Amino acid sequence: MRYFSGAAFLILIFLLVTPVFAQLDTGIISGKVTDPSGAVVPGAQITITQTNTNIQVTSQSNESGLFRVPSLRPGPYKVTASAAGFKTFTRDGLLLRIGENLAVDIVLELGGLTEVVEVTSALPLLETQTSTTGQVMSGDYFYSLPNYQHWTKGVMVFTPGVQHSNQAWPGSLGNWSINGGNSNQIGYFEDGQFATRGDGGTTLNSISVAVEEVKVLTTVLPAEYGHATSGAISVVKKAGTNDLHGNGGYLFKDDPMAHRRFFQLQTAKQQGINTFFQQPDFVVSGPVYLPKLYNGKNRTFFEVGGSYHIDTNANASTYSVPTEDMLNGNFNFPGVTANQIYDPASTSGSYAAQNLSRQPFPGNIIPKDRFSEMWKNIAAKNPFAKPNSPGSYTGTDVSGNLIKDGTGKYRNKATQFRIDHQLTEKLKMWGSFVLNRNYQPSINNVIVYAPFDANQRYTVTYQHVGTLAFTYMASPTLISETRLGDYRQSNNPFMANPDYQFAIARTVPNLPSDVYLNPVDIGFGTQGKYGNGNLGTGTMSVLVNNNRTFKQDFTKVWGTHAIKTGYEYMWMNGISHDIGNPRLTLGFGGTSGLQPNGQSIPNTGGITLAEVMLGYVYSYSYVQQGAATLPVDSIHSFYVQDDWRIRPNLTLNLGVRYSNESPIHSKWPGQFSVGSLEKKDTYFTQSIPNVVTCPPTGCVGGWIQPKGGLYNRDWNNFDPRIGFAWTVTPNTVIRGGWAKMTQDNLIWYTNQAEIGGSGFFNTGTITPGNNVYTPLFHINAGVPKPVYPAALPDGTIPSAGTTPQNRANGTLQVIPANYHNPYTMNWNFSIQRSLGRNYLVEVVYTGSRNVGFRGSYDWQSRPYGTGLDANGNVIDLTKPENWAYRSTWVQTSALTQAYKPYPSWNNVSYIANNINRVYHSGTVKMEKRYSYGLSYLAFFTWQKGLENAPGNLYKPDYVGRAVTSMNQKFRFSSSMSYELPVGKGKRFMNRGGILDYLFGGYSFTWTYAIWTPTQLSLGYTGASYLNPVTGKWGSRQDYPGYEPTVGSGLFLVKMPELRDNWQDLGGDRFVQANHNPLVTNCGTAIPNWGNECVVVAPSFTNGNLPTRFWTAQRIIAATMAAYKEFPIKERYRAQIRFDFYNPFKWYNWNSPVTTMNQTNPRLFATVTDMTDFNDSVVGGPPSMNLSFRLVF
Repeated sequence: MRYFSGAAFLILIFLLVTPVFAQLDTGIISGKVTDPSGAVVPGAQITITQTNTNIQVTSQSNESGLFRVPSLRPGPYKVTASAAGFKTFTRDGLLLRIGENLAVDIVLELGGLTEVVEVTSALPLLETQTSTTGQVMSGDYFYSLPNYQHWTKGVMVFTPGVQHSNQAWPGSLGNWSINGGNSNQIGYFEDGQFATRGDGGTTLNSISVAVEEVKVLTTVLPAEYGHATSGAISVVKKAGTNDLHGNGGYLFKDDPMAHRRFFQLQTAKQQGINTFFQQPDFVVSGPVYLPKLYNGKNRTFFEVGGSYHIDTNANASTYSVPTEDMLNGNFNFPGVTANQIYDPASTSGSYAAQNLSRQPFPGNIIPKDRFSEMWKNIAAKNPFAKPNSPGSYTGTDVSGNLIKDGTGKYRNKATQFRIDHQLTEKLKMWGSFVLNRNYQPSINNVIVYAPFDANQRYTVTYQHVGTLAFTYMASPTLISETRLGDYRQSNNPFMANPDYQFAIARTVPNLPSDVYLNPVDIGFGTQGKYGNGNLGTGTMSVLVNNNRTFKQDFTKVWGTHAIKTGYEYMWMNGISHDIGNPRLTLGFGGTSGLQPNGQSIPNTGGITLAEVMLGYVYSYSYVQQGAATLPVDSIHSFYVQDDWRIRPNLTLNLGVRYSNESPIHSKWPGQFSVGSLEKKDTYFTQSIPNVVTCPPTGCVGGWIQPKGGLYNRDWNNFDPRIGFAWTVTPNTVIRGGWAKMTQDNLIWYTNQAEIGGSGFFNTGTITPGNNVYTPLFHINAGVPKPVYPAALPDGTIPSAGTTPQNRANGTLQVIPANYHNPYTMNWNFSIQRSLGRNYLVEVVYTGSRNVGFRGSYDWQSRPYGTGLDANGNVIDLTKPENWAYRSTWVQTSALTQAYKPYPSWNNVSYIANNINRVYHSGTVKMEKRYSYGLSYLAFFTWQKGLENAPGNLYKPDYVGRAVTSMNQKFRFSSSMSYELPVGKGKRFMNRGGILDYLFGGYSFTWTYAIWTPTQLSLGYTGASYLNPVTGKWGSRQDYPGYEPTVGSGLFLVKMPELRDNWQDLGGDRFVQANHNPLVTNCGTAIPNWGNECVVVAPSFTNGNLPTRFWTAQRIIAATMAAYKEFPIKERYRAQIRFDFYNPFKWYNWNSPVTTMNQTNPRLFATVTDMTDFNDSVVGGPPSMNLSFRLVF
């Protein structure tokens, strides 16, 4: 790190005299100077003035009459041109946007320099110089929209070519997709600095009120753009001007302003819950002025801003909690036949003798004297919330018997500042810094005893971005910029009482006080943000990530060419570690009935709470922290771009970017592990009867720790970009382009198996062994102390386990030496038509193809329908003469394990560049620039994305190809802002006084979007199936998972369809089982067969069910806002504003239940968990905000 900082500083000093250029957060003004005859005018003096700062940049036209001034901040500009023998030309009222190449062609009139020709009209909205597609919004317009909580990433709602999850939260990239890519293909930049971990989730939270402009780029990004293969979001802060400006206010929402949710049994007030939300924010900018010391007018400017989101939220939902009967050991459920519970202690017989059996608990009731001491200790704390609704039952559990608002707090505090300074007429500098702090403590509606409550541990996330840049104009045709940036993100756990970590562990008899027990699953697991039925808290682990960048670019205008070239260096690292205590995991079981051959009796057991109550342990494991992960990544990038103006109306964008990224490695050599299929297994060194069968030469496969990178460096990442912009007529532009972009791998692999990491000391999962059905021990006897395998001479600890299936680090991950960076190709073609100066209509086609993204192959794959006979020979199990043997073979884990190519490992995952996606979309867009008080943007998009499904070596990668998980077929989005033409200075009632205060100064904003949700599949469960060999009913059998089984074991016979009037759920919306299902054409369950849409395939038969193939109910997001401004003297305006989200109560429900359970088919196609969208996502429930602002 010291070397990096020193080297970067030396390069910075060097570059102050070296021409460079950058374009990520700035724009260009360019054009051609001609005389009235059309002849070029070389040597014309060009002055570009940013009108709100009076800072000027001078240039001149070259021998081809062209000029180009890059590195200009977005904002208002004036262009002046003068040449001997011509009148001085001035064009004012220009608005430059992020990344825009604003074409200002100038025709000089004959005359004297003292004569001035002034043009004040705005240019058309056409983009005549670039082939990149995207969407730009001014910060003021975006802030005026009713964008809930003012998330800047919410701009993607108004951008064509964007897809997202059904409930998309604009506070994270994890819910979004641009141009068919994954969220980790989206770059997020603030003032040009990469401001994300690159993981597709965490990004800096920009301060919306302080944003000058925000732009989403979707296809054919110029060569200077990296780290964003599917698209990028570029945010530019406001900067100071010669006048002091400010905008500050207070936004809030209280209980009466939050409407009752659709499935909300009681209002928040009736539940005693306060839902107060507030978000004060501000931005102040202007010249730096120190009385009697310094006046920075026309020279030095500042901006400071802040946003403080303080939210106590409430979201109606349903939860599942144990009933009083269940807590008393009674597992009979009303309305259904509950699964019979069997006594683990009664297990008798053996697998070898084929006489296994267990005895059921009479009446399906566990006597209280059979409760374990651990369970008695848990129950004594009364940790569970009480149900307040009947709920719905299946044979194994209850769901939806607690209807209550989920409540919690959200704190997102952000502060920033920026300084701009003009050192000389040719040299400018600026610097900025942003600090975020956010956390989300929430109440757990399922567990009410704090020491057992998982929500007592939450993460406080800190982020900061710092940027320093210098711009130097060496000559009218040579400009430079140098930039240094730093982004840091850290996750810091917080717990009111750190002793809570060990509270659940203290319920286990005789467990040492330093042992941490992982949360215990009792069958009521994670139920969203506000419900976690697992008993126990997480650990106080820590995660930190950094990235630092250095960038230098330059541009040279040469004839009709504007050539840009540059270099960028990005460095990333991270650290992750857990607590140092031994961490124990317990697994209970043994309540299923046993057939003599060891197969479970259908519809028995499976009630996790009963298993924990009884306390019979069938598995346990210990892990403990070793050396922490210290991954490091670095990327060198070079690029050149030529914007070649072949003709006055035709520009070619030609470019190439080259990047070179280090392979995955640790700061300390040899601290990462990777699988090797050449190494001898160091734990299962030879065959063990009924456990592992090794070849005569011994089992192979193990973890190795290379001293360098885990794979070869990829030297072949050349990414060409080509595009054109053709002005067919003054009002029509045809644009198109194609680009290839390399995806960064970044810090994606941190495995430290056998050498370090959070699971360095690892017992593996200890189980009774293959075909053993008696428990390891009863919890009352205590848990054995951890016995870790002895370290080998090289310091590693072998991956242990009682069987290959449960050994520690049991999935061996192999990375081939030729693993390389994936890449994306995207392309576009569009026609823009300007209707006057303020209207733009555009028809756009975009597409993309992701090639070689990271996936894996199952290196344990075997051909379909094959197995080993008793002598170890491969046989065809599909032949009728082998069916009897097949039925036994597939349920004998030692035999199926022996058939794997690497029998001492559970899985061998061969990392590969095998994920490919393709995406196409067509969009019709209309935009109106602000005039007559009105501006709006609307578009309609059709889109489709497909991806392959590789995995098994004996299944072609295209089998199982399906639409992507965020595919939304149709999407319409619109936004508008309108200033009513009433009041002083307006068309109607143009006067001051009391009438103006009452009726003047009103504005209205509106957004509306409707789209098809992501696609769903179908399922069927809870049935029994006739075994054609034994003639007995049992579970459905299939070949081992390492053979290419497809189709989910189901046949699709009819497409499910939403019924007419699907919004009518009937008269009892608070009991899910009483809902009218949204889909009725699938009928009800046909016992042990399926339903009218899907039929269960016979055992050992592949189905044909596709993945994600049908669409449920539409989603609508509508918001409106009205506000009034009151002038206060000349420079001040007060504003009162009312925002209304979902004003027409177009509720959006969760997706319907897609799996029909034979024990309770009524739940099929009802609304999952009886939930609608929560208040922080796009399309949330009705609610209102009120705000007061002061603007000057």
